[in-house]
Amino acid sequence: MAEIRVSVTRIGDSCGYAVPLMTFTGDRDVLDKWAESKGPEGLQKYRRDKNLHSIDGNEGYKEQPPPIRH
Repeated sequence: MAEIRVSVTRIGDSCGYAVPLMTFTGDRDVLDKWAESKGPEGLQKYRRDKNLHSIDGNEGYKEQPPPIRH
């Protein structure tokens, strides 16, 4: 399990009046293809390498989380 600490000093949002309407045309398959190209062992190595520390250097997972099943 991961612990996430957040210190918030300001929150901003948008009213959404100028956000354009979009039409859903389909799902992207880029992530699925990338994961398939890595294979189960490659995905475990990627997660192990990328999740040990956060982008700001804080300690991440102490143990390898279980693989994600699709």
